[in-house]
Amino acid sequence: MKRTGERLKASREEQKLTISEVSLSTKINPRVLQAMEAGQLEKLPAISFLRGFIRTYASFLKLDGNELLELFSEELEEKKQSLEEDGAETPEEAPAPWHQSVPLLKDSSVTSRSLAAGGVVLLIIVILGIKNLVDKYEREG
Repeated sequence: MKRTGERLKASREEQKLTISEVSLSTKINPRVLQAMEAGQLEKLPAISFLRGFIRTYASFLKLDGNELLELFSEELEEKKQSLEEDGAETPEEAPAPWHQSVPLLKDSSVTSRSLAAGGVVLLIIVILGIKNLVDKYEREG
């Protein structure tokens, strides 16, 4: 991602654009743009999203998106090979960091119990409401 980011940054600076201006036009978070330009793959979203961001950013800068995606793929392959040599997980196999911070995805059994309890409470409220309506009409009739 380093060379891809450097090309994007150089083009942006050549056009005298700020990260904020690019962010407003492309709707890409400024932190993501900064991480892309710095080549900080660990701070970036999943690879599939990143490919879209590269294409969008390149189009905005009037660069060839396909050429940058090829460069990115080459860099990714190089990184994957170096990680395999070291025996580490590849970036595509490693879980995305945001999965760990979303409580609903961490422990689904707690979520299931909470939803079930909420459903039971809601059902009791509905039953009591219907019972009160029936009692009211019986008293009037």
